[in-house]
Amino acid sequence: MEDRVDVWRKIDNPRGYPFRHFLIYSPIGCDIRPDDYALIRTGLVPLIPYGFELHIRPRFSLAEKCQVYALPGVIHARTRQEIVVMLVNHSVVPYKVKEGDAIAQISLSPIIPLSCVFTESQSDTFSLSKHCSQEVL
Repeated sequence: MEDRVDVWRKIDNPRGYPFRHFLIYSPIGCDIRPDDYALIRTGLVPLIPYGFELHIRPRFSLAEKCQVYALPGVIHARTRQEIVVMLVNHSVVPYKVKEGDAIAQISLSPIIPLSCVFTESQSDTFSLSKHCSQEVL
């Protein structure tokens, strides 16, 4: 049996937020040239419950130290495709992604339904000018 790199791990959530956070690890190694990008196939195919969505987010430490960003994205419950992470190298030096590197974070979040009311005039709607100071506008 081959050795396999775990491509995700749960992040402990001590504050009890209602979201579940995971790190995505690269199953492969690759080089990203300056001002270029790489698509990293994770091998993960999500089965998201109805009423939830996955959010792909960059890792702050990777962005801060290396100027390499994972492009953010949203994956809906109907999606049945492999998660692919796009890493963009904004630095002036090449970046080497090693097998097993944490490349992005992912969280499962509930979708909160919105209620909309359609009106004929603007006076029936929320107005920023009534509720905010001019500095905010």
